[in-house]
Amino acid sequence: MILDEIAEKTRIRVAVAKQKISPEEMKQKALTCEIHREFPFEKELRKKGISFICEVKKASPSKGIIAEKFDYRSIAESYEEAGAGAISVLTEPEYFKGSIEYLKEIAEDVKIPLLRKDFTVDEYMIYEAKAAGASIVLLICAILDEETLKHYPYDFELYLSYHLNGSTLSMDYRVINKDSDLMYYHIGAHPGFMCPVNNGENIENCILRFEKEENFISYEYDIKNLEFNFDHKVSQKAEGNTLPLTISMFDQDAVFFEHTNSHHVSFVNAVTGKGVSVYYPDFESLAIWTPAGGKAPFLCLEPWNGSGIFHQDDDIFAHKHGILTLESGKEKAYHLEISLIE
Repeated sequence: MILDEIAEKTRIRVAVAKQKISPEEMKQKALTCEIHREFPFEKELRKKGISFICEVKKASPSKGIIAEKFDYRSIAESYEEAGAGAISVLTEPEYFKGSIEYLKEIAEDVKIPLLRKDFTVDEYMIYEAKAAGASIVLLICAILDEETLKHYPYDFELYLSYHLNGSTLSMDYRVINKDSDLMYYHIGAHPGFMCPVNNGENIENCILRFEKEENFISYEYDIKNLEFNFDHKVSQKAEGNTLPLTISMFDQDAVFFEHTNSHHVSFVNAVTGKGVSVYYPDFESLAIWTPAGGKAPFLCLEPWNGSGIFHQDDDIFAHKHGILTLESGKEKAYHLEISLIE
């Protein structure tokens, strides 16, 4: 199978690369790069209309050489000038005649997000991509191997189904533990909603209305260390079951309410009452997020079972705060609904 063949040769390529630049050194190179917390690629995909990811590719196994004269920098610049939302750069050298150097040079020329398109078989390649200027990487599930299983050593299946009925979108998640051992996991959703809808408005024109009274005490996120802390809590200013939204409440990234009394929240314009409702009967907690500064045109309402990393967590995955378990051969279902409020 050609995919297995390419993956195996990629592992050899990575082993050679590690001899030149150690994994720790490559990781540090990546960590010193600028971090774009406004998620420009996601922002681009959320724009109205069609977004294009245009590809810089010299060859492929099926077509052979596609472009004999391969001016990759000019090609990338022309994509950006034409309005592409992102550029995919092939870096696999043998079958697609790509190069990580193409990515580095293109990153110097364009400002739109870059996807490293390769056969990712090792976390080293993710750090390498970031250090070269990529903000997105391609992951192919079919080539995840024993090395990948060292990080998450469970055999499982995850099924997602979507059903649109009128103005309500229903989402059902089903987790099946195919492993012989107890499986540990977290699960959550990341739906985002356009905000503001009308010109001249911002997030402060909107409110969150919960079905029940809440204490509205959230854990503060440590944006520097990328973690929550049990000792750092914030009391959000609310009125009964209504939480007015402010730009400043997201200065430290996400607002995380653990174990909400409610399982139904509405995100609406405070004047018109129009918006969306999110019903999350099988999720315990809710995170609210938009990039700091109020410039991003969306707000995310994220039902979670589990959480992000806490300062008090150790390095054992089974000890993570809010971890879920599923016995061998068992399955668990989760339901989520999003409805328009007109």
